[in-house]
Amino acid sequence: MTKKTFLQQDIRSVLGLAPKISQKNKLRFLRALTNLMSASIPVLEALRLMRTKVKDDNLIEISRMLQEDVTKGLPLSHSMKKFPYAFNGAT
Repeated sequence: MTKKTFLQQDIRSVLGLAPKISQKNKLRFLRALTNLMSASIPVLEALRLMRTKVKDDNLIEISRMLQEDVTKGLPLSHSMKKFPYAFNGAT
């Protein structure tokens, strides 16, 4: 997957061209991330671990971008808002 800027991701999402991620994979990802953080694993380490455990290429790339944003000081919740097709209110 090529690296996209936030604007490119947002435009793709609005146009309905966002990567397809199954609801099942989204929930697995969020559940696993929650479990790691509940176990007192730091956010950056949890995101790194998620990249090694997730099978969905889109979620692997999202994990990488989340980790990059958090490393730069952006709160995880703000970074997740960049990916409405993966992390929306219904997920």
